[in-house]
Amino acid sequence: FRNCKQLRDIIIPEGVEHLRTEVFKNCVRLGSAVIADSVTYIGADAFMNCKQLDKLQGYNNPVAAEYAAENGLEYEQISPPAAPAPAPVEPDAESTDENTEQTEETEEPAGLPSGIE
Repeated sequence: FRNCKQLRDIIIPEGVEHLRTEVFKNCVRLGSAVIADSVTYIGADAFMNCKQLDKLQGYNNPVAAEYAAENGLEYEQISPPAAPAPAPVEPDAESTDENTEQTEETEEPAGLPSGIE
């Protein structure tokens, strides 16, 4: 992303662990950065010369808070987004007891011809 003049907002998703040195350097229009809790390392000058960025946001990330403090940025702890509600599950008409046919099959031992037990 270095030198990306059009980047305005970035959300670092859960699962990302490292932000390399100067990864967002010279992203002069970057105004919003949300850092996932999974980020355990932010390289030197990761947000260098991001002129519109005045704060980092995170859910509860001490690494992001420390980076912000060391680099003259504000750190804002935000609430994680609510998980979407699960979709309702409708019963499958074919799997109800009324429509299920029970058949009894006996398995024959492997390797024996039919009719021999």
